[in-house]
Amino acid sequence: MLKLYYANIQMVEDCQLYEKWIERLHKQRRSKILRCKNACDRDRSLMAGILLRYALEKAGYDYEHLRFGVTKAGRPVIESEESLFYSISHSGDYVVCLLADCNVGVDIESATRRLFQKGKEAQLERVAKHSFSQKEYEEYLLADDGKKKEIFLKYWTRKESYSKALGIGLTMDFSSIEVPEEYYLSRWLLEDYYISIYTEKGKNEIMYDELTIRDIQKMEEEIEHRKLVVRKQALEDVKEARAHGDLSENFEYKAAKKFKNENESRIRYLEKMIKTAHIISEESAEDEVGMNNTVEIYFEEDDEVEIYKLVTTVRSNSLKNLISKDSPLGSAIFGHKVGDRCEVKVNDTYSYYVKILRIENTVDDGTDALRKF
Repeated sequence: MLKLYYANIQMVEDCQLYEKWIERLHKQRRSKILRCKNACDRDRSLMAGILLRYALEKAGYDYEHLRFGVTKAGRPVIESEESLFYSISHSGDYVVCLLADCNVGVDIESATRRLFQKGKEAQLERVAKHSFSQKEYEEYLLADDGKKKEIFLKYWTRKESYSKALGIGLTMDFSSIEVPEEYYLSRWLLEDYYISIYTEKGKNEIMYDELTIRDIQKMEEEIEHRKLVVRKQALEDVKEARAHGDLSENFEYKAAKKFKNENESRIRYLEKMIKTAHIISEESAEDEVGMNNTVEIYFEEDDEVEIYKLVTTVRSNSLKNLISKDSPLGSAIFGHKVGDRCEVKVNDTYSYYVKILRIENTVDDGTDALRKF
């Protein structure tokens, strides 16, 4: 298992959301947030905690009953789950969280940092010379000017991700780190953000969402609406608010900017998801649980009957009994027939059994909305 989650910190700039979420995080994360000296660092730390909780719950773990701690070297761990590992990184406006079944490290870096600005070439080269091995430094020097930044980001994020997996951070001599290529996955995550993942088991492909053609179509429709309608309105709102003057105390301007940034972030997120998605079919055998089918299930442990609809991750909504195919329950019943008794594995230490009572071959009629990530 190797799953990556990322989010923009602008999602938690709202004071009410901050108060709501900080109380839902474990003690060590709350303490770390409260130690932050500025708002940006606070928001990054808060979003890191939110992403970790989301990742763990999506993987079927009960966050409230997990025990968190740190190793002697300072690497954060989940003490109550020895076979579960995570790593967190943030840069600029983005935070990433990696969840895995082996020791891992992740690092994200913004390509718009001051170090990469025009006129900083000499400083960037000095950092490369000090931090890279001789072979890596020579590759950097020989690269075309247009590729130098990407090469720098590749090796820097790899060294950061490796040191995070060991739990020793920047205390390590980066120039001494030369780990074989097969232990890394490096790529542009977003237009201005580069990411590297180190995994001790060797390179694995990140598990992106499985989507249907209808999911893609619905996402493309939202992107078009946001580009043609919402973007125009957002720009007009910013222009109008700016005209009121004194931007330092102009709350309308700040709200308008926030709305504009959220819209652009959503567009980028949907475009990235479409680009990396694995397309799956909606078709299935009539007598088997498949995509968009409605299933009546008996829960043996609770002696209760519930009805769920199986959907993709972008449509899941627990309040409406829409469960993802990748959830513990969804993956347990997928492909099974009426009368089958299925084991739902929540984690390594807990599972329960359900029985399929009825399968209704419902379809995607367009009413199941996309999740607001």
